[in-house]
Amino acid sequence: SLTGCGGAVVQAADGYRYLRPDDVQLIRALCPAVLTPITAEADFSKVVNRVVQRIDTLAYNLDAPVRKVIYQLFDLLNMRVTRWLTTGVSKPWLEAEVGDIEAFLERWRVSSIGLFNVGYRVLTKFVSAAYFSLPESRAHSGYPGPQAWALQATKKA
Repeated sequence: SLTGCGGAVVQAADGYRYLRPDDVQLIRALCPAVLTPITAEADFSKVVNRVVQRIDTLAYNLDAPVRKVIYQLFDLLNMRVTRWLTTGVSKPWLEAEVGDIEAFLERWRVSSIGLFNVGYRVLTKFVSAAYFSLPESRAHSGYPGPQAWALQATKKA
């Protein structure tokens, strides 16, 4: 039943080109754990919406084999049994506590299992890169934003 493994057409969530409904919930749940310093901001929910949209665009623009592997990671994390076995989080992502998500990410970061380390980097870098590519993040980072040529190079026709 892993959608990233078969040849079936994947149905993206409404308003997205790559992320499926469960993937959107996963990313929304990860944002407070990864973006901890800015969660108290009044417009954090708007930032999360923009981060999820940006991740959708970033993932959509990856090569097909990479998109397939990302789907496999998301499938692992979205299926209740495999989520519980690999992360220790038994609740659906939107019901999970931020502390539980932070603990799972930390376990994957320091794990002796290389695939968990890679999964940690993919998840946290997706969220971080998406956030730091937003103009509103520049006040926190001092980063002036990507060069126009770099943004253009990542767009698909």
